[in-house]
Amino acid sequence: MIGKAIGRMAQGLLALMLIFALPGAAKEADDPSQAPKPRPMIFGAASNFSQGFRPAVFAAAQQLPLRHYRDGMRWIDVEQRPGQYRFTGPRRDYPARLAQIGAELTLTVNFGNPLYDEGHTPHSPEGLAAFGRFVAAMVEKYPAITAIEVGNEFNGANFVTGPVREAGLAQRGRYHLAMVEAASQAARAVRPDIRIYGGSTHSLPAGYLWPILDDGGALLDGLALHPYTTPIDQLARQIAVLRQHPLARRMPLVITEWGSASRERAPDDMLRGYATFAALGTQALYWYPLNERDDGLVPLIERDGTISQAGAAFSFIQAELGERSARDISPDAFTFAMQFGKDRMVLWGEPRDLLLARPDIEAVDARGQVLPRTLLRISPERPILLRSPRPFALGAEVTLGCSNLIADSFYQFSYHQAAPAGPHWEPSILSREGRLPFAVMPGQQRGGVPWNPYLAHPKVHSVRLDSETMVPSRRGGQSYAIAHRFLAAKAGQLRLIAELSAPGRQVAPARITIHAAGALVFDQTIDQQHKLDQIFSLQAGEAIEVLASPAGDARSAATNYRLKLYQPDSCINP
Repeated sequence: MIGKAIGRMAQGLLALMLIFALPGAAKEADDPSQAPKPRPMIFGAASNFSQGFRPAVFAAAQQLPLRHYRDGMRWIDVEQRPGQYRFTGPRRDYPARLAQIGAELTLTVNFGNPLYDEGHTPHSPEGLAAFGRFVAAMVEKYPAITAIEVGNEFNGANFVTGPVREAGLAQRGRYHLAMVEAASQAARAVRPDIRIYGGSTHSLPAGYLWPILDDGGALLDGLALHPYTTPIDQLARQIAVLRQHPLARRMPLVITEWGSASRERAPDDMLRGYATFAALGTQALYWYPLNERDDGLVPLIERDGTISQAGAAFSFIQAELGERSARDISPDAFTFAMQFGKDRMVLWGEPRDLLLARPDIEAVDARGQVLPRTLLRISPERPILLRSPRPFALGAEVTLGCSNLIADSFYQFSYHQAAPAGPHWEPSILSREGRLPFAVMPGQQRGGVPWNPYLAHPKVHSVRLDSETMVPSRRGGQSYAIAHRFLAAKAGQLRLIAELSAPGRQVAPARITIHAAGALVFDQTIDQQHKLDQIFSLQAGEAIEVLASPAGDARSAATNYRLKLYQPDSCINP
């Protein structure tokens, strides 16, 4: 596996990138028929009993109740002499405790052992063989282990050491597959039913994962992903890019880590994320973390062993939605609606009234609190769960009020080359060569680029665009600006709300200029937060254009952005 030529992986990546240029490829990316058929999603949490077993945490987890765990096992704790395995002690025998309560475990195996390869991530034939024997010993000893996750954020630098860390991306992928092959062969020899998950990536780096699927997709029962850096409302689009690979179209996705850094929003983030992943056909979602880790992410169980607000939301979501499959029934780009079975629905998005035609349909928030039926209104970050003892449907018993939002750079951000139907912002690159189109970059296809899918130009890699950030640049004495252009289809008034901010001190701020009907209406370097709210009158065929370019003589700049257009005094109802 390690000795396969770099050329094969590079050719595979190139072939997959060319998919985006084929007619119909954009449509296929979001085609629901290409994703796995909906089924109830496993809902679990990432524990760390292997680093220190705490009875209070274990007891609280049963109260949630938690039945699906994702945890690790330190190889050195189990094998301290070659070929001799020790399973005594709470950090080593916790899988037996899980079996006693009827729970199951996805076991992460990642770190090395000083007995082999100097303790680095296993890479030699001897080290890999020993690694496989260790994994086989674990799954043979503990029936609660139903799946093995090989590696942990293998595409990063925090959880790999030695030659594996120093290798380039292509070689890193081959090292990972060598570990997958060793674990798979040894574990399946003693437990043929064991599931093997690979990829094991932070974020959604399709450019890194596609070559792994080319060379070792047949070894995998699923891809393990940690999409922390993708906004919830962009998950479907980025996963659609990942699924452009033929093997990824139906390969199960297992989100083995995902969470929230906001204690206030964690329950809402959990409900939105759960609904989104479930409707995408995700096999399992593990909230990170189960208990406090001092890393800023909100746990289900507090340090004192009590259940947090996030934990209460976990229990509520599991009880309400855990046995139901989901499908996306969103009526437009600005409204998210996920149907669970026939009697549950989760909604959020652009603010608008929510009307319920039957008294038996109840609206609750992510914490399970009943909401007043009067003045019900969906919002971008506070999802509403509807439930009833009888079936109901959007557009019949549940209707949405008016909205006058017609274009939104975030909600309508697209990885398609074809423009979306209806009013929208059209992004492009402006240079002295004229207006250049963006192309899809899959993410981490090489070093030094974003780990999620993004837009760039094949010849101007330094210009980048995603749903939240614009990165214009200057190369060879010429500026490459990023333009967002809206073309009015008819005469009338439009209200522009532009939210702009500097992404950080380490990046030069971008200069933003805005033209409406050919007139300059805004020109400012954005070095802090700024919000423009202005109404313009346009004739049919006139445009509003927002341009981001490097300020001064900076070679590269960046700005966070959100561009929204409203039609005042209008009512757009899906």
